[in-house]
Amino acid sequence: LAAAPHGRRVAAALRANAAWADFPRCLDRLLEKPSDGRAWEADHAVRVADGGGEALADRVQTLCVPCHKVKTKQEAKRAAAERRAAKKKPRVAAGDDDDGDCRLECVP
Repeated sequence: LAAAPHGRRVAAALRANAAWADFPRCLDRLLEKPSDGRAWEADHAVRVADGGGEALADRVQTLCVPCHKVKTKQEAKRAAAERRAAKKKPRVAAGDDDDGDCRLECVP
């Protein structure tokens, strides 16, 4: 297959994993110079920010490059949404109650 025309190699790669269709530049690099790092990547099964920082065997998984990119993008979107939600949430000062009524003597 290495000696096959580029279009034929692309077709074979897409038959093996259709997810490559969304990442044509990555696929071209892989087909130009095949290596494990261009086909597969190590991924933390649990996001580092969520406590998955230790790269132990049971916390790491191997994903193809397209799937790793998609997973990382989804995690980034979720993290951004969580940050936005946290900014909108009103902060409660020490001593305040959740019922909204002020307990200070000076406020009627």
